[in-house]
Amino acid sequence: MNLSRPKKVALCRLLRGLPSYKEPDGEAALRRDFRWRAPVWSIFWCHVLYGSPIFDRYTHVAWQHLANERVLTRDEAIITVPGHWGLYDQYKEWFTTELTRLLVEDEHRTLDRALFIYGKRLMGGKSPIPS
Repeated sequence: MNLSRPKKVALCRLLRGLPSYKEPDGEAALRRDFRWRAPVWSIFWCHVLYGSPIFDRYTHVAWQHLANERVLTRDEAIITVPGHWGLYDQYKEWFTTELTRLLVEDEHRTLDRALFIYGKRLMGGKSPIPS
């Protein structure tokens, strides 16, 4: 895979820190090391390492629309540092509440996929709900 220089730097940092990220307080170490870099990648790594929800621009758009009836522009949907962890924590809280409300313990991946597709369609200007 051909990665850009910033992505290579972020990936190398992840690999160097991986042993500490697997420790009991690993998520705190990951968040600390990626406070100022790779906002989407670091959240994705959090998902992979700790089973937390996926959060990217598409799920961000879907969440804002469903939770706040707010339609984000493409620029507003971009997840940036250093506020990505705080934004992610808000999303996780909402996601957990919605998941609990669904009362289906193992459906979180379905909700991940649904929010991703919903947000992607909102960004494309198409109606997210078929007629």
